[in-house]
Amino acid sequence: MIDLLSARQANESIVPLIYEAAAEPRRLVDLVRAVVPFLDCQLGFVTVSHLPSGRGQVLASVGFPAAAEDLWERCHASSKWVQIAARAAPGQVLHATRTTPVDQLLDTPAERELLQTLGVRDAVGIKLLDSTRLVVAMAVLSTKGRLGEPVVDRLRFLGAHVARSVELHRRVSALGKQSLAFEQGMDALRSGVLVLRPSGEVVHQNARARRMASHEDGFSVRAGRIQFPDVETWDRLEETIQQVLSRAPGTGEREWFRIERPSGKRGYLVAVTPATPGIDVQEERVVVLWMTDPEEPLAPDACAIAALLGLTPAESRVGAALAAGQSLREYAASAGISVGTARWTLKCVLNKTNTRSQVDLVRLITQNIPSPPF
Repeated sequence: MIDLLSARQANESIVPLIYEAAAEPRRLVDLVRAVVPFLDCQLGFVTVSHLPSGRGQVLASVGFPAAAEDLWERCHASSKWVQIAARAAPGQVLHATRTTPVDQLLDTPAERELLQTLGVRDAVGIKLLDSTRLVVAMAVLSTKGRLGEPVVDRLRFLGAHVARSVELHRRVSALGKQSLAFEQGMDALRSGVLVLRPSGEVVHQNARARRMASHEDGFSVRAGRIQFPDVETWDRLEETIQQVLSRAPGTGEREWFRIERPSGKRGYLVAVTPATPGIDVQEERVVVLWMTDPEEPLAPDACAIAALLGLTPAESRVGAALAAGQSLREYAASAGISVGTARWTLKCVLNKTNTRSQVDLVRLITQNIPSPPF
């Protein structure tokens, strides 16, 4: 059992560093600096060992000479402690006296050169990471003599927090990856997406929405808030948002909105939908604005048409142009080919897709080829 004074010292000066180091590896240096005197030892280091390659790296150290770090990084694969730590759980304490005593570690030339040079008499370590390929551990070395049970108990006290910090880091990392995937998915859309609080604060906007806002033609985003050229537009949007949020889930929550553009271009078409409410029912709900620019019709991608209908790149471009509203003559002019060539390509497309006319082809494409969501 750890004494009350040591527990208080650990909670005040070391435990916070454990959680900070789990999120910011650069804080490992501060963690080692705090743990070494806490355990009444002289040396300490944090190492990452890559098991498949047999290589390692010292991430942080206190009193550990540079020559010793180089030796460890070149020869650590022979360490019995690394192999034991690989099978251990995060937060588990490894005491040299109980696992592989220092005398036995001297069996290998690399360990003998390292430990004898440093004058190590005993060691205690703790695993910091849960991985099948990497072993990240902190080793604290004593040159005074054998480490007693009170010292090991102090490290065990910290071990519980190490295990929790690893789990928290794993969960936060998973959420970060989910968030990144969400942002990448939103940025791939050709529609603008704005996540908005009823107050007008922008929670998130995808790449397309940022481009729309940058034109400052109808709306903009400044200081993290959506802005309109006139108060009336915001009043209408605010009313629309309240209508959406006041309805019970599953009762037709979508409302349509139009943002007029001073440039004279056709206004942005906006669908306003509620976002999934959070756990805290008191938290202000948010809405999603799905924005489409009528000046840039959303047509199926030519690559998708080629892949799903079995067309050549040239044939798929004809289909995409017709689905986007171009005439065959307009497409020929924009593609730099003759109208006759365009007609021959269209004929090949009709044969391959078993359609009889341009109307049938456009219907096939628009109804069956994925288009960017609204």
